[in-house]
Amino acid sequence: MTDMNLKRITSAALIVCFVSSSAAAGPIRDQMEREVSRIVREQGQVGPSRGPNPYLWPGIAVVAGGLVLAVIGFTDETGAEAGISDPFNPRITVDVKHNTALGITGLGVAGAGVALLMIGEGKRQPVGPSLGAGLRAVAIRF
Repeated sequence: MTDMNLKRITSAALIVCFVSSSAAAGPIRDQMEREVSRIVREQGQVGPSRGPNPYLWPGIAVVAGGLVLAVIGFTDETGAEAGISDPFNPRITVDVKHNTALGITGLGVAGAGVALLMIGEGKRQPVGPSLGAGLRAVAIRF
């Protein structure tokens, strides 16, 4: 076989593979669309749209501030202790200290910001009056 024949056979095989897979997807796609529309009709309206999170930006600010405190606490060097362990065999040791209490406090503040965001999600109210219909119930919200 020549190089040209191999290219023709490969390109023909690829065309057959791609065309046959897209042709087979047509009936499946139609069936999926019919099932989705049937389910939507049975369940009715999904629900009312909800308003914005009232604590979104304060929660983000508290999370960001807590993360800044945590990074500063765990990475900033607060001091170093240097000493000689033995006067006859001098070895200088230096211990660098970090403010881990500030880092842990920052993680706590960030957690409080996440809690604030979650509380705000719970306080979101539906926008305006809404009508919801289910399989065996109808709900009207004001």
